[in-house]
Amino acid sequence: MSPNGFLVVRAHWPMDGPHSAELVESAGHALVELVRYLNRATMPNSGALTEGQHCGGVIGALATAAHGEMQLCHQLAAFTRKVAADPTLRHDGDRNDAERSHQLAVTAATKAVAELRAAVDIAEELSAYLTRAQSQVDWLAHSPPGGGRP
Repeated sequence: MSPNGFLVVRAHWPMDGPHSAELVESAGHALVELVRYLNRATMPNSGALTEGQHCGGVIGALATAAHGEMQLCHQLAAFTRKVAADPTLRHDGDRNDAERSHQLAVTAATKAVAELRAAVDIAEELSAYLTRAQSQVDWLAHSPPGGGRP
């Protein structure tokens, strides 16, 4: 029996908190590992996907995740914009000159905000592509052995 993904996530990262920097970072790392798992499990000879509907379920989950990434990138952009306004912000590229270090940090944060805003648009587009792909795959079915209708 496979683990219930919802329960696994909620056991380690409760939706209503408590939230911390460590938990947020570990959730990001878990996301990477889950994508790596899917990459391996969906290799042509893995045998994991045996019917079109299996693929559709994965595509649908990816579409939902991409839609959620829109919100996540927007929120990360808002946080980074807030950080850029902090007068104590410094850049590791120049620790000797506090004023220059601050200007470098503000510039880096401002560029990061622009990239995150672009990522919102890309995540929206990815979600739309995946949703359309799922809508096509959902129509796929296999005839039972011996022919006939599924």
